Amino acid sequence: MPPFEVTNALLMAQRRRRNSASAADELEEAFGALPIAIAPADAPAAVRAARLACAHGLSVSVATCLELARQRRFAMASVDEKLCKAVSPDGLALAD
Repeated sequence: MPPFEVTNALLMAQRRRRNSASAADELEEAFGALPIAIAPADAPAAVRAARLACAHGLSVSVATCLELARQRRFAMASVDEKLCKAVSPDGLALAD
């Protein structure tokens, strides 16, 4: 089963009639088969993510992705202008 955020996005797309229940099931299964490691959550990272969310007007979900990228020094790829602005001061790379 995919993480909650992915499942929620698929449910929202279904509710907004962007995909069908069967398409959501197929996407959920395909996502669940990907070799993705789930990073463990810890309280200090949650606090840092909340501070990033407040400082940059991001959702906690998006700020959590930014915090994880900061921890692991990953490049970020996004079309979210607020996220892209938040990435730059941290010295993280924006993927092309």
